[in-house]
Amino acid sequence: MIKAVFFDLDDTLIDSLALHLKANQLTFEKFGYDYDLIQEKVNNIDFMGRRVSDILIIKRDAFGITEEKLPAKKLIATRENFFLALVKKETILLPGVINLLTKLKEKNVIVAIVSSGSIKYINLILDKFELKIYVDFIVSGDDVKLAKPDSECYEKAFKYLNNNYGKFDKRECLVIEDTENGVIAANKAGLKVLLVPSKNSVLPKNTNPDYQIKSLTEFDFKFLQ
Repeated sequence: MIKAVFFDLDDTLIDSLALHLKANQLTFEKFGYDYDLIQEKVNNIDFMGRRVSDILIIKRDAFGITEEKLPAKKLIATRENFFLALVKKETILLPGVINLLTKLKEKNVIVAIVSSGSIKYINLILDKFELKIYVDFIVSGDDVKLAKPDSECYEKAFKYLNNNYGKFDKRECLVIEDTENGVIAANKAGLKVLLVPSKNSVLPKNTNPDYQIKSLTEFDFKFLQ
């Protein structure tokens, strides 16, 4: 029986990819760089599930921009300001989110957000959509050193669950993800995973989820058995 569900955030609970891309573009253009040319340098890299800070540095370095010309700290802070402003105005919840969270809480299932996003961003989303009543704890990108597909985030979530909510087996946890990197991370952590591909997802080629549905509106509570 599943007693805890770990949700990814971006394009699992909210529609956010377009805002991430727009924030990246605005940031590099603010510093005078052609974002289209930067994108050409990284077209073969799968960024799904990675931390924003890692993505920005990879793109910066790929274009030959040095730390001296554009310090990572400045780049990341500027990008966060653009992104959070966009999120406040434009992001929306994906279909089925509120209904699923409500039913999980009715069944006393522990709910966590396990995301590569910053804690500031995650809290903004939870406040904007009044989701804090459904979420028991958070593991953010600020809490880990290694991003998905590394399993660190899900290992930390499982450890926190056991340290704060009692004794659990990994078979009692379900991860809900939208990307291959997320599925790989969950698999490495030894957790069951439900894949809900977004409109932007590339279906996994190197790993298989335990379950797969097209939308959270199709969630079947047999997944909790």
